[in-house]
Amino acid sequence: MSAQVTVALIAAGASVVVSSVTAGLGYVAKRRQDEKLALLNDALDEARAERDAQRDYKYEARKRLYAEFQPLFFQLVELCESAYNRVLSLAQASRQGHLGPGPGNWLDEQYYMLSTVHRFVAPLVLFRLAQRRLTFVDLSADSEVRSQCAIAKGLQVVFNASFDLARAEPAIPYLPHDPQAPQLAVTKPEVYERQHIVSGQLEQIIDALTVREPDGTARCMTYGEFETAFVGGTGAVQPAAILVDLFHDFRPDTRPVLWRVLLAEAHVFRSLMRTFESEPGTIVPPSAALRNEDRRRFDWRREPSGASFEQAVDVPLSAVESWLSSYFATPQK
Repeated sequence: MSAQVTVALIAAGASVVVSSVTAGLGYVAKRRQDEKLALLNDALDEARAERDAQRDYKYEARKRLYAEFQPLFFQLVELCESAYNRVLSLAQASRQGHLGPGPGNWLDEQYYMLSTVHRFVAPLVLFRLAQRRLTFVDLSADSEVRSQCAIAKGLQVVFNASFDLARAEPAIPYLPHDPQAPQLAVTKPEVYERQHIVSGQLEQIIDALTVREPDGTARCMTYGEFETAFVGGTGAVQPAAILVDLFHDFRPDTRPVLWRVLLAEAHVFRSLMRTFESEPGTIVPPSAALRNEDRRRFDWRREPSGASFEQAVDVPLSAVESWLSSYFATPQK
C-alpha cells in the first residue's frame, strides 16, 4: 500500500473518530442542556403557580376584608363625626357658661348628659364588633385597612390614657388616689377629682351598649334604647352610670385631665373622618388630624377669663398631639 493511501486512510479514520467524539459530546451537551431547560421550566411553572396562588389568595382575602370591614368602617366614621361634634359642643357650652356647677348646666339635663355618654361609647362598641368580625380575616392583605384598624383601636386606648395624658408635656398634676383626695377635691377638683375610668369599667360599658339580636347578630344600642334602659333602671346598662358620674360638673378648666382625654379622642375621631374622606391610600395620622381652623373651635374660655388662648387651647392640644404621635409611632399588636 502506498504511503499516500495510508495517509488517506489515517486521515479518514481520524475524521471518523473526531466526528464520533464530536457527535457524542454534542449529544451529552444537548442532553444536559435539555435537563437544565426542563429544570428551569419546572422552576418557572412552580413560581408561576405560587405567584398565581398568592394573587388568588390576596384577591380573596381582600374581597372578604372589604366585605367585612368597609360597611362597618362607614358606620364607624358616622359615629365618630357625631362624637367629634359633641366634644366641640362641650367647648361651646363652656364658652357660653353652660357647664360647671350652678343653674343652666347642660350636663344637668338628662338628654344632654345621656346623649354625651352614648356618643362617646358608640364608636367603641362598633369597633369591638368590627374586631370580632375581622378575627378570621387576614389584615395583612391590605395595608390601608390595617392602618385604619390600628387608628380605630386607639379609640379605646385613649379612653384609658388619663394618667399618660396628664404626664404629657407640659404635665399637669393629677392625684385622685391621694388619701385626702375627697377632701382636697372640694377646693382643687382639677387635681384631686377622679377624671378617668379603668379598662375593666370601659369593657363593661361597651358590653352594656351591645345588643344581641335573636338571630345571634350584634349591634350598638340606639340612643333611644339606651335612654329608656338607663332611666328605667335596667341593670344591663347601669355600668354606664360611672361615665355619667365622670361628667358630673365637668368643665375643661376644672377637669383638665378629662378634657385632654376628650381632645385625644377628638383627634382620633377626626383622623378616621379625614381618612375616609381622602383619596384611596391616604391615611391621616391622629396627631396631625386637626387643621388650624379646627383648633380654634376647642376654645372653651368664657369671657372674661384668666387663661390665654395659648393656655386654654394650644398647650393641651400640643400635649395631646405629642402623646398621640408617640403612641401611634410604636408598632401596635
